Amino acid sequence: MQLQRTVENGYERAYCKMMSDVEMQDAKEAEIKAQSNELYDKLSDSDYQEIEEKIMKAFGWDDVDTDSVQKALKLICYEKTEFIFNEKNKKIILLS
Repeated sequence: MQLQRTVENGYERAYCKMMSDVEMQDAKEAEIKAQSNELYDKLSDSDYQEIEEKIMKAFGWDDVDTDSVQKALKLICYEKTEFIFNEKNKKIILLS
């Protein structure tokens, strides 16, 4: 009976830790997404136009799919925000 109780407690602790980790990951992703959208929204129309022109020039294209540029810029903003978030948390952990 004691062994069964110990095993059950171990499973319960593992489950609680897993749920906590999932909740922390979800919160992290939500924060990164929000900051990423904020960063993307700071791009002006002229910034966006300049980026499209540079892409066309770099690849020698006459035109570019604006949806693809938008997706690429959102991904770049997300990656940059995620990097900043992780670096900030590394410093917090080092200071702890």
